[in-house]
Amino acid sequence: MNRKNYTISEIVDRSEDIVNMALKEKNISKELLPYLYISFASFYMYYGSEYLNTIYSVYKDSSFLFSKSSNVLTNYMAPSFFEIDDIRDTIKDKVLIKESKDSNLVLHSTIHEINHLINSKRNRLSMKNSYFNEDFIRIGAQVRGIKSGTINNFYINELFNSYEAEDIEKMMYRFIYPHKDEFKNSQVKKVFNETGPISRFSSYQKLQTRTNYIFKYKPFYSRLKHNLINGDLEGIDTLFKDSFGYSFRSYASRVESIGKAFVKKK
Repeated sequence: MNRKNYTISEIVDRSEDIVNMALKEKNISKELLPYLYISFASFYMYYGSEYLNTIYSVYKDSSFLFSKSSNVLTNYMAPSFFEIDDIRDTIKDKVLIKESKDSNLVLHSTIHEINHLINSKRNRLSMKNSYFNEDFIRIGAQVRGIKSGTINNFYINELFNSYEAEDIEKMMYRFIYPHKDEFKNSQVKKVFNETGPISRFSSYQKLQTRTNYIFKYKPFYSRLKHNLINGDLEGIDTLFKDSFGYSFRSYASRVESIGKAFVKKK
């Protein structure tokens, strides 16, 4: 599917067909499906056809739960979360979203959590390198040592993902939303009719406010997006040094300290 060959409405309609193919034989809530269609079209337009296979594989290899009756979801404070398979790069990832009458919140949660998986798909298992001194599992920018269990970059990973999710949502409402009446699927139309430009739902708003200066530098952000989805942490480190004169490790350490301080204040 080449973006240049399709109108916006055709991309959304085609995304429905692709998602249905990816979810074939899976038990997916009908209420969640329009959000999956919209999110797929949004990811495709944001990342481009270069990453279509990566996006598709996330939908194909993951399970999606949308429920208010699940004990896991009922007892979880956030409106959504994701789980990845630590061992393989394939079929046991999960996205779990609480049912809500707030369509904005459901759409935001869907985009936020699936974007985590998109940025964790490639090069998930990595050998030790100049960035991390043991073999590790990568979840976006977060790493966990396979032998030691040491976790680095939790807050910086959430920060990156929150900014990307916001950008995807802004793009969606700028380019996709105006064509809502052209879509074939009535449920997709219904979701858009119930939503509008999404306010920040992020649990990391205070952290974003303290660290947003790096994302205002567009050449940096453009390269960061590609490094993240490709799992190139060494490339991110080089990018920080080239752009700001300090390492990704030092910046991530600073963000972790700020993030932990915010948690203690709650």
